[in-house]
Amino acid sequence: KKPFLASILKEFHPVTSVLGYSSACYPTIFSGTGSSTNGLWGSYHRTEQSRFRWLRVLGRSLDWISWSSWLQGKFSRVVGILWRMRGYFNLYRIPLSRLSFFDVGEDKPLWEPGGIPGARSLFDHFREHRHEFDVIAEGSDQQRLERLQARVRSNPGDHSIFVILGELDLTMHIHGPGSGPAEALLDRYEKEILKAWKAAKEANPQSELTIFSDHGMAPIRQHVDAMSVIAGLPLREGKDILAFYDSTMLRLWYFNDHARTMVRDAIRSAFGARLRLV
Repeated sequence: KKPFLASILKEFHPVTSVLGYSSACYPTIFSGTGSSTNGLWGSYHRTEQSRFRWLRVLGRSLDWISWSSWLQGKFSRVVGILWRMRGYFNLYRIPLSRLSFFDVGEDKPLWEPGGIPGARSLFDHFREHRHEFDVIAEGSDQQRLERLQARVRSNPGDHSIFVILGELDLTMHIHGPGSGPAEALLDRYEKEILKAWKAAKEANPQSELTIFSDHGMAPIRQHVDAMSVIAGLPLREGKDILAFYDSTMLRLWYFNDHARTMVRDAIRSAFGARLRLV
């Protein structure tokens, strides 16, 4: 099968991302700097100044909220409004008692002024040079593509349009890369982008098109349930250890040597080389 949009794209370049998380990739794409410079890496980072630290007074009494998608959504919206959080925020089933030790990385959308705290973004550059641009990131992917079509036709002048499409990521998480649903969605993307591209070239022959993928996707080969192993140890969360479970990475903080030895021995015993400790 031909590469995506091979009929109009002249160059293709492979990209290697850091751990594959969008929260690190987007800031790098938009600023040209790595996470060590721009300050954005994981969706959540540990800090004693977390805006969620007030949750500690509730203990584990509200941890059940994180296991209901509906309640997660409600909690995220309410907290987002109260704390004026305009960047990306998703609870991701994080127990609220553990959330109190962490905070989100994005305080506001990356394309707003100062949206990437440690670096100057492409959007900051555009503003400085008074170059008009739009970012289309609200609604479903189909709605975003329809807005792209309308925007191209309404303003054929010298401006830039950024469209962020997120449904392919979700589809591949559910069905896997190379699956029928993923390929069908890519075909739909291709048709809609080709339509917008044709309209853009008719309106302005100098139009250019660039497609970015923030990260790739690998099929699941095996599951490693480190959460159950660590939960079974006689250790106190927030007192002996603090654990944060990402999809392909486990972050651990130890508050004493006994906890460190116990956790690492248990992980080695349960998983051997299948889970790499650093």
